[in-house]
Amino acid sequence: MRYLNLNMDTTLGGENPSDEKISSQKAIKTYVDNNVKDTIEEMDDVTISQISDGQVLSYDSTSSSWKNKPSTTIVFRDWEAENS
Repeated sequence: MRYLNLNMDTTLGGENPSDEKISSQKAIKTYVDNNVKDTIEEMDDVTISQISDGQVLSYDSTSSSWKNKPSTTIVFRDWEAENS
């Protein structure tokens, strides 16, 4: 399909990307599918190992990443009780 001399089946911005070209819906979908991280494991600052039920993600400032931990090692506060 061609619209205003743009090839709608190529990558973002057409054959020669610029600020003056309109990206096709197909090109945008392809870009998003290839570049968006849609699972926790794909995120750069998350390390997941030995997955089991009842785990939570906890931030580890030493490694600057989120890690899975058993929920029994995490201390949860009852904010409502502390602030009433």
